[in-house]
Amino acid sequence: MDAWQQIDLYQREYLINKTAFLSVNPFETVPKEEVCRPVTTSMNAAPCNRNTFIITRARQNDGFGDSDVLHYGQDFCLRLESFGAITVPQYFSYLHN
Repeated sequence: MDAWQQIDLYQREYLINKTAFLSVNPFETVPKEEVCRPVTTSMNAAPCNRNTFIITRARQNDGFGDSDVLHYGQDFCLRLESFGAITVPQYFSYLHN
């Protein structure tokens, strides 16, 4: 019997349905060159300011024209609108090394 078969039904259901949502704490910052906010995950699925992000293009001159449609391989940012201690929209992006 493999390890998956040894897990009881309750544990399987828990592992399969385990989901997390990106979330940000507006009152926490990380000291960097610019104001940075750590992103974490939360079990709260209810839409709220902390976990509602807008997908935006990273650069307008990325070779994909004027379209707002996100394409495979295109760099993008997650925009978080202002709320709480965040007074201007914040952008989250993946830094390529």
